[in-house]
Amino acid sequence: MTPTQMANWLNAPFHDLAWVTVSTPSDLSGSPVMRYLTLILDEALQGGGSFKATSKGNLPTSLVKQASELLPEFAVSKFPVSIYLNEYAGANEDKFNALHYARVLADIAGIIYQRAGRYHVKKLP
Repeated sequence: MTPTQMANWLNAPFHDLAWVTVSTPSDLSGSPVMRYLTLILDEALQGGGSFKATSKGNLPTSLVKQASELLPEFAVSKFPVSIYLNEYAGANEDKFNALHYARVLADIAGIIYQRAGRYHVKKLP
């Protein structure tokens, strides 16, 4: 790569990246992250805009159970050889990597935030 091309990749917004095309599928229902985000938002809506976090600050076990019921819908290896994004090994968020990543992404994106032991949906401007 030339210095100009490298500078483009390091500094340009996504729509101006050379040699890169970003496209969003019209149907996101097959995406585990989007399905888990839907569960998180539904839980908050049922609680008037928030829901209680565990004492460790994780998603409640009832939500983890709902997410685990979605696993058969996704292409997930039944016996993973190593830790993988979709690995699930328990009834809490710490052991459900994809759900944990979805919660962290929602937090980073500003969709949800945690305060006083509860997760809240951020109000839109």
